Amino acid sequence: MIGDLLVHLTGARVWSSVLIVCVSLFFGLYLIRINYTFMAIAITVTVSQLYAQLGELNSHLLLLRLAETAVGMGAVIATVLFVVPLRPQRVLSTGVLLWFRSLSALVNDGLDRMLDTSDPRIRSDMRALDASYAALESTAAPLRQATFGRNSAQLTQIRSVCSAARNYARSFAEAVDHTHFPQGPRLTAAANQLRESMAAIDKRLATGEHGTYMRSAALFEMASRAGPVDILLADLAINDLTQLDGALATLAQALQMTVVDHDTTPLDGRPPASPWRDIEHLRPQV
Repeated sequence: MIGDLLVHLTGARVWSSVLIVCVSLFFGLYLIRINYTFMAIAITVTVSQLYAQLGELNSHLLLLRLAETAVGMGAVIATVLFVVPLRPQRVLSTGVLLWFRSLSALVNDGLDRMLDTSDPRIRSDMRALDASYAALESTAAPLRQATFGRNSAQLTQIRSVCSAARNYARSFAEAVDHTHFPQGPRLTAAANQLRESMAAIDKRLATGEHGTYMRSAALFEMASRAGPVDILLADLAINDLTQLDGALATLAQALQMTVVDHDTTPLDGRPPASPWRDIEHLRPQV
């Protein structure tokens, strides 16, 4: 319908057709990450303008284009359902893994900047994180309607945590890019602990192997007390890291990982399955 309408509006004039083709292909390529429908519209508009210039455009041709698209869509559905079936959990895990690696790249570069070990390109990391998050949302949103019960609750939790972690990571990177931190062994230890914990989540997503997420919030709190952090942006960056650690701990729980804390441990010495479960039995670790 769009292709036929634009052909009638241009009256098969060459320069109008060229302009419409260029604009439609631009938006088709630009919006393809949001939905492939935009690319399908762009191709159909281009084909319509091309055949209008050749004098071959008719309703039968447009219906044939629609039928080809329907056949292709049916082939994809049949392939996914019967030939190479994909479980929704596997599709979601892949999307989360790609997003998490973009998040890890931004946080690791921000930590390097905080420790003055390198001068990374934080801005490009932010753009990569935004792109991977948009791809994750475009993957997870349709799955929301196809999951029920426990899987639906887990999907909702993961989407919420991913959104929060992205915001905390971007806020931290923004702050760390404009301030200087007092260096010390405690700050380095806290940063290294956060790196190791993120690596544990990456391994869980990539291999499916259950691991342990060790929280680093207590270490960042100790690092902030070790020296006077009187710079507002530095204090905000430490707070962002603490909030990010909490979001990642929630993600680890959703992925059925064990979550433990540096400053708490149960009386029997075993790591707790959840930092909020049986909190009255926790005691300070010596």
